[in-house]
Parts: sequence; structure tokens; C-alpha cells
Amino acid sequence: MFGNNDFNVLLIFITGTIPFFTTTMEEYFTHKMYLGVINGADEGCVGVGLLFIISAILGNTMWTNPVNNGLTMG
Repeated sequence: MFGNNDFNVLLIFITGTIPFFTTTMEEYFTHKMYLGVINGADEGCVGVGLLFIISAILGNTMWTNPVNNGLTMG
């Protein structure tokens, strides 16, 4: 819901590439590539991609609608 502009294209591009960039920089400086069981370069990018797909299918209003989980306070 930011609109269509250059900033949003850059934001989407950066969101998907930061995990790969940081993993590559870590390998460059430490000469080792350690990826844990859950890491940003694998599962993180899949998660971001799934969020993009869900947003495309359900529309951007899904982020502004309140979540009704059936729980009441008080």
C-alpha cells in the first residue's frame, strides 16, 4: 500500500537480496560458509517469496485488516 514508485521496486529487490549478500560477505571475510539449519539465504528467501505471493493473491488490504482469532480480552 505504498504505491507504485521507484522506492518500492528497490525495497522489493533489496528484501530478496540482502540474505545472499550477507552470506557472501561472511564467506569472503571468514573463508567459511556456515549456514545453520534455518538461515536467511535459503528459508528466508522462500519466506519472503511466499509473503509476496500471498499478498498478490489476497491483495494488499490483507495487511490492514484486523485479525480475528476468536479470542476475547477480559
